[in-house]
Amino acid sequence: MHWTLPWPPHGICARGRVGAYTIIKKLLLLAFIAVAREAMAKDAQCVPERAAMVEIIRAYARSGASLLGSEGISERVLEAVGQTERHRFIPGHSCSVAYMDGPLPGMPVGIWKK
Repeated sequence: MHWTLPWPPHGICARGRVGAYTIIKKLLLLAFIAVAREAMAKDAQCVPERAAMVEIIRAYARSGASLLGSEGISERVLEAVGQTERHRFIPGHSCSVAYMDGPLPGMPVGIWKK
């Protein structure tokens, strides 16, 4: 039995490649959208913890006003701290770790301590 194709064979390659590239582009776009959606959801999840961290810093500034002097901590500095998405710099993007009141686990505390 002999099979015949309804179109010329050279057309299969051209259409097949274009179709494959289109499908691949669509799949990559869907993957990008899924990753972006997950990142945005994670960012929204971190907003309350970031705001709580800023309030903790404010409380420290009020309690240690004598150490900070008459200026205290500038509102602009607190705004910058509140806008910095620290969880993006933490392995695993953990909100609770990024905005906790203390040093990061496994990180050196500082070069001045021995």
